[in-house]
Amino acid sequence: MSKNIILLFVIFIFSLTACSTVEEVRDTGSTDTFLKDVFTGSDSFYDTSEAGSDSLSDISISDTNPCDGVNCSGHGRCVVQRDGAVCICDKGYSPGDSSGLTCVPTSQVCVGGPIDYDVDNDGKNDSWFEPNEWECLMYELVNRTRASHNDEGTPECHKPLLWSVEWSAHGRNHSYKMKDRGGLFHEDYPWGQNCAYGCDPACEMNMYMNGPNEGHCDMLSHHCNIMRCGFTHIGIGYVDTWNTQNFY
Repeated sequence: MSKNIILLFVIFIFSLTACSTVEEVRDTGSTDTFLKDVFTGSDSFYDTSEAGSDSLSDISISDTNPCDGVNCSGHGRCVVQRDGAVCICDKGYSPGDSSGLTCVPTSQVCVGGPIDYDVDNDGKNDSWFEPNEWECLMYELVNRTRASHNDEGTPECHKPLLWSVEWSAHGRNHSYKMKDRGGLFHEDYPWGQNCAYGCDPACEMNMYMNGPNEGHCDMLSHHCNIMRCGFTHIGIGYVDTWNTQNFY
């Protein structure tokens, strides 16, 4: 398969009731739509199951500039989004915490940790997960996109997603399974999942955000998984170009 081909898959789960409904819809395939990717000319497959929307009704507007005094640790610039001030961190840097007002080397927040899980899908549980270069690069790109993205008045949020060692391990296992089976599918996710293959993190991120049917929230899309207000954490797993993003 040419590396220029990219396929994308998305799923959202927002409550136990919705989980059951989405699972049933996904199994029957009744809401799946087959699309032609206008960016690469390749085929893309999307799950367009129904999902609820998020709300920013609690966000207040202040006369003061929320970026006053925020220097982003000297490694980014502060912008004001609908949900407050947030730093767009420089290349090689990521938000240091959930406030989104600091920027630290990505290597300080995209870190390994102890697990008890079969990361490489060889039938044996591993005791440690160590992120690879592309996993950390995608993590950096996700948060830079959240901070900088113009939501055009739609209910999207811009504060960072925190790194999850556990769900990154699960994500890499899922990416191994997709590669071994030669196709994209959804399995083993917390509340949301994006899957893709075919090119590098920057290319796949562009497709997630700007590909066909990738509109703003509250529609169902990869774009909206990345920008959704209800998510606070992300796990990312890469095997070659096979990519899984797990959200909760």
